[in-house]
Amino acid sequence: MNMNIIYLAVLFIFGAALGSFISVLIYRLHNGKPGIVRGRSKCTTCETELHAKDLIPLISFLTLRGNCRYCNRSISYLYPLLELVSGALFVLLFLIIWFFFFSFSVI
Repeated sequence: MNMNIIYLAVLFIFGAALGSFISVLIYRLHNGKPGIVRGRSKCTTCETELHAKDLIPLISFLTLRGNCRYCNRSISYLYPLLELVSGALFVLLFLIIWFFFFSFSVI
């Protein structure tokens, strides 16, 4: 497998994880929830603390079919959308920086 694809996949995963964290920050700051760094993630409907398997960016949303594992209520599509966009932006930004700063040969 081409190493460039692996690098881009790792960048996408890192960007999606950062997007997931940003969505938590936005939700907690907007709703005045305490514990930006130390608090555990909870379902916005049933307030059940989520486990690690429920917090994998994009994959958890797809495997749970957009519903909470505990109360079966629908999860907003904004969460996976933000994760997808932030992952794609990480890859795009890397490609732009790589093309403009490292692809030209130095004379």
